[in-house]
Amino acid sequence: MNTEEAIARAHAAFERRDFSTARRLLGALDHPRAFHLLGLIERRSGNLNAAAVWLEKAAGAQGEDHELAHNRGLVAKQLGQLDVAEQHFLRSIELKTDFSQAYASLGRLMIDLERWDEAASLYRQHLQLDPQSVTGRYGSGIVQLETGSPAEAEALFDALILEETDRPAIRFMRGRARLELGELDTALADLQSSHASEPTVLSFRALANQYWMRGQDEQFTALIESSASHPELIPVAAEALRQSEQPEAGLAHLSSLSTSATLAADCAGVRSMCEIDCGKAKRAELSARACIEAGSANLVVQGALIVSLLMQGRAEQALVEIQRRRSAEPLGQHWIGYETIAYRLMGSTKYRQLADPNDVVRIYEIPTPRGFDNVASFNDEFATLLNKYHRYRRRPLDQSLRHGTQSYRNLVNIADPVFDAYFAALDGPISDYLEQMGRSNEHPLSMRNTGSYQIADCWSVRLGTGGYHTDHVHPRGWISSSYYVSVPDSEGSQESISGGSIRFGHPPFPMQPEISAEKWIQPKAGMVVLFPSYLWHGTEPISGGCRVTAPFDVLPA
Repeated sequence: MNTEEAIARAHAAFERRDFSTARRLLGALDHPRAFHLLGLIERRSGNLNAAAVWLEKAAGAQGEDHELAHNRGLVAKQLGQLDVAEQHFLRSIELKTDFSQAYASLGRLMIDLERWDEAASLYRQHLQLDPQSVTGRYGSGIVQLETGSPAEAEALFDALILEETDRPAIRFMRGRARLELGELDTALADLQSSHASEPTVLSFRALANQYWMRGQDEQFTALIESSASHPELIPVAAEALRQSEQPEAGLAHLSSLSTSATLAADCAGVRSMCEIDCGKAKRAELSARACIEAGSANLVVQGALIVSLLMQGRAEQALVEIQRRRSAEPLGQHWIGYETIAYRLMGSTKYRQLADPNDVVRIYEIPTPRGFDNVASFNDEFATLLNKYHRYRRRPLDQSLRHGTQSYRNLVNIADPVFDAYFAALDGPISDYLEQMGRSNEHPLSMRNTGSYQIADCWSVRLGTGGYHTDHVHPRGWISSSYYVSVPDSEGSQESISGGSIRFGHPPFPMQPEISAEKWIQPKAGMVVLFPSYLWHGTEPISGGCRVTAPFDVLPA
């Protein structure tokens, strides 16, 4: 059998997933096409490192063509080497400018990196080459959804489904678009259909959150129990239990899974976080270290290790891990937040430089928004409008509020003159905060100050009697805030510690030695409070009545 015949037979075996025959046919061949095909076989078998080696050998043997560059990009992406993947996809396009698959693959990578403008451009180019491409129209729908155009996204997904391209992933994304549009019942039906056809981590999370927020406890419990037949969903179910304030149940659920190597990090991360919530810092540390030593840790595991060390007062050891993460992710606000706790425990002056609430927290009153006689009349109309977006019985699972609800949509993406007036009124306070901040390359807050900004996210929170926020940071923000639309009657002064006060500097977990908050502000309607996204903040429980806020996160422009 000559080389060409062996490669042809191996390719046929590959197509029918007879990988052992394909490997046997290719094993003795010293040919770049054989190396390339071996790379594809290993990729499809899940042996990504071996796939990368074979594809690199193919490129070294005879140089790259557009398909080889593209396949190297796909493997690098699966390995989490996103920068490398981007370069391979760009190389594929350079080698063949009309290779539509490379545009789609690079577009998908841009979605993962949240580089939305580039993703949109790449999908446009892909669709120019292949106008009926399901991949291209689906990707364009995702971009539309994530950039604030859910109606356009829904229309794209509708068209695909009507064309009988009823893939579970498309129905899932249509469900997400319908959630944004407030079509809650049809959205739930889409999510249920998608999950029933193809259970995934994403569909499970979305359904668990829907059942939880709707107060559908029987459905929530049934979904959790259903994960037993899908091992990859057991860690996700355990995390949902933890987020619903049942960490012991989360640990029990994890015990039903015989951990495989592929799920080790997921299980260890959730187990460590459940143990942290149960106050078992040492056990959380051991769980995290075991996973790290096995070489399968993810960011959740690394974060759990840091928290467990801080809980035990081992600030210096925690700081080593924190600085490692900060080097890899310098703008990660959660890592900076952990760093402030470590410095405070150590008595370092760096704590005050980073997170002295008296320096970095500022209080403003918004000017009267355009079109209104005064702030009070604006707040009345604002509260009425916001009420339309509070349609659930409970908070989202992954959010900090307790005994309250959150709006289901990013308010930045809604065209309404009241919202427009609100954002315009915020310009003065935000601009003043930037001016007062200044700029220093040595400080994680001011080093990002370009003098310009964008409001990236805005939402509404409604808290009832006993409602509060657990202490938290905003991991992907820069400047965070709280704007008070309406507050219950209170007798406290602005700096008093009373029901509903926002507090700063209190960690979200018990510590030895204990650390308390350093600053409290008693809110009033029309007040906006600005602070770094990495600054730990929460609230004291509301003693009575209802409080409505419209917080937002600001990013540099």
